[in-house]
Amino acid sequence: MVSVRAGRMAAVFLLLAASLPPRPAAAEAIRVAVIGDSLTSGFQLKEGEGFCRVLERYARARGHDVAVFDHTATNDTTQDASRRIGAVLNDKPDIVLVALGMNDALRGNDPMRDIHYYLVAMLMALEREKVKVVFAGIRPPSTMSKLKARELYAAYHKLVKEQRQAFYPDLMDGVSGHPELLLEDRFHPNARGVRVMVQRIFPTLEPLISWRGKVIRHHQNLHR
Repeated sequence: MVSVRAGRMAAVFLLLAASLPPRPAAAEAIRVAVIGDSLTSGFQLKEGEGFCRVLERYARARGHDVAVFDHTATNDTTQDASRRIGAVLNDKPDIVLVALGMNDALRGNDPMRDIHYYLVAMLMALEREKVKVVFAGIRPPSTMSKLKARELYAAYHKLVKEQRQAFYPDLMDGVSGHPELLLEDRFHPNARGVRVMVQRIFPTLEPLISWRGKVIRHHQNLHR
């Protein structure tokens, strides 16, 4: 079960989020893009319950002027997502969260070849535009063979070591294995599960968000 502390955090977050209606991205907002698959796309959830909208509300509740751009797609592999990197860059993100790889592994793609190759290609494109990147791994489900799970972990860690990106090891930390936080398929997060995901990963994202906010404020002060 989820800890009492986590439950209280979720309750406080709901109260704060309810008082913060969605708003269009301001020119000075910190622009965060999310590239992901069905774990972040709001699969089978109501509008506004998906990862991107919850992340935006949560960041704003913590005092950050953030606009989150949704570049997630159910069933996406790393190759699929790499084809859309131009659309991601068109949104001029300051920070990009990349959470991919599970669909590749489930379809039997070679993690060390396919996942590593396409993720590196995306990261290089983002780095050329001076975009800060946070990469999220995903713990393989119990139904995946131990060999394939080891290969997936190896691909993630090889990528992080080579590219020196901020790394969050398991996007589903605190959610996987908790039926009350999952849909009936026992794999995808439900609305409560998404909130836990956001709360868990935010400490990894927040330093970059805070840094970018300081840069924006500095530029604003220079032009006053």
